[in-house]
Amino acid sequence: MPKKTTYYQLNQYAPEDDFLREGFNADNAILDAALHSKAEAEDLAGLLTVGVYAGDGREERVISLGFRPRAVVTAAHTGAMYHSGSNWGGLIVDGHPMRNQSGTPVLTITEDGFAIHHANYGALNINTIEYYYVAVR
Repeated sequence: MPKKTTYYQLNQYAPEDDFLREGFNADNAILDAALHSKAEAEDLAGLLTVGVYAGDGREERVISLGFRPRAVVTAAHTGAMYHSGSNWGGLIVDGHPMRNQSGTPVLTITEDGFAIHHANYGALNINTIEYYYVAVR
C-alpha cells in the first residue's frame, strides 16, 4: 500500500509497491481539480478593478480603466450612493446607464471605462470629494 502526500493525498509508490492504473487515475483527477480551482481563482482576481477618483467639479468626465467594463458601482467617500435628493453613486451595467429623475443618463459605460454626464444633476463629481468604484471586466 503506497504512502500518501501531505496535502493532496497523492500516491507515493515505493519500489516494492504494486501499483494499479486506478491509483494513477485517482491522482490525475485530484491534480486536475486542484489546477482547475487555481485557474478559476486567478481568473476571478482579474475580474475586478477597484479604484478612487477625486471629484474635480467638471460637468462631463471620463474615468479611464483601460477596458470596457461590464458593470461599475460607484459611491462617495462616505459610502453614500444617494443623499439629500442627489445621486452620489450607483450601479451601472453595460447598456443600462444610471439616469436622473428626468431620464437623462448621468453615469455610463464607455469603451475605456465609465463617464459622468451632467454632473449638476447629481453629486458624482463634486470638487474635492473622493469617489470609490468597483468595475467588473
